[in-house]
Amino acid sequence: MPHISYSELKDWAFCAFYHKLTRVDKIDGFKGNAYTAFGTALHSVCEDLLTEEIAISKPELFNQKFRDEIKKLKSEELNKKLIIDMFEQGGKLSEQVLPSLEKYFNDCEVFMAEEKLYEPIQGFEDYLFKGFVDLIIKEDDKYHIIDWKTCSWGWNSR
Repeated sequence: MPHISYSELKDWAFCAFYHKLTRVDKIDGFKGNAYTAFGTALHSVCEDLLTEEIAISKPELFNQKFRDEIKKLKSEELNKKLIIDMFEQGGKLSEQVLPSLEKYFNDCEVFMAEEKLYEPIQGFEDYLFKGFVDLIIKEDDKYHIIDWKTCSWGWNSR
């Protein structure tokens, strides 16, 4: 069944022609940058820490994933100082994922991670909304939905 994701809808709202070129005609649009590479790597680390047995240190896990994401980008467009800072910060953040969850939630368990959604769209019965839920934690009789986010202005509790 045909579906649409939030990012596809966002592309269409930005410019219907851009949507056509990138989503229908499959012409490459935005390829990513250091910030998206950082976010993708950290997101992957969070998921792995909660769903896999990890045999290497958390900072090294981040470093591997961030290196893989950086390799996908055009190196001449990268700010080397920013990349070095991101390696340092990503390593520190990766060590805080599990302790922060344990500190915030009492006696919780991972219910689902990276859960795929296909939901009907009211008024558009021929289409489904496609999305992913990053993490669902069960705490007693409550479920908490977590959406991992990074940003370009800093990495603090906000």
